[in-house]
Amino acid sequence: MFFSTGLAYKSRLDAIEKEKLKQDNVQLALEKELDLARIRNEVSQDIHDEIGAGLTKISLTAAYMERLPELNLIDIREKANRLMQEAQQLRYKLKEIVFAINPEYDGFDEMQAYFRDYASDFWTDTHVSLQFNFPKSSLDTPSVSPKVKRNLLHIFVEAQNNAAKYSQATQIDLTLTQLDKYQYLLEIKDNGIGFVPYSHNIHSKGLSGIKQRAKSIQAQLTIDSEHQHGTTIRVQGFL
Repeated sequence: MFFSTGLAYKSRLDAIEKEKLKQDNVQLALEKELDLARIRNEVSQDIHDEIGAGLTKISLTAAYMERLPELNLIDIREKANRLMQEAQQLRYKLKEIVFAINPEYDGFDEMQAYFRDYASDFWTDTHVSLQFNFPKSSLDTPSVSPKVKRNLLHIFVEAQNNAAKYSQATQIDLTLTQLDKYQYLLEIKDNGIGFVPYSHNIHSKGLSGIKQRAKSIQAQLTIDSEHQHGTTIRVQGFL
């Protein structure tokens, strides 16, 4: 009788545990759907604002060139270069949007590959040398949260934009790795002239955006920089 009672009690506990696990999975699925919905709304706004504004600028520049047939060669080259830069910015922005919403990039390995391609493309035809530390993981990795994926990309991009504009660096070291099954580390390090991280300077706007994005995904952000000794930006958080 005691044995039968024990089995019944254990079976009940197992059923309760299974039901709890089922509810947890449902909750995770709902949270992921909400994240996706928020991402879609943000992407829609990006398309409307940034892509629309970029296309308008290209259209206006082209119309301006057409109205002025007397432009000399220097003027034509200047306007053509501006068109090229604006088109390039739009291309990067569209790639970011596709990355954020495409489930093919939800895995950590796929995210590493995308970040590597982005950085290689960004620094092509420059004097900057790139070093990647993107080790493949043998861990059973869950899908990366769309919110984490999108904000990490913006941090990755902004950090390199700052390095390109201000650092005068010749070497960029990029790290994107898993610390364990659920945690990641992103690091962007340059050998440039550095700056005082918490002073009011030309980096302030870019750093403010990086801080806000790290906070939005509850990631730990560390910025180490010293005059003439380069800058390192580290972001550590949960997938």
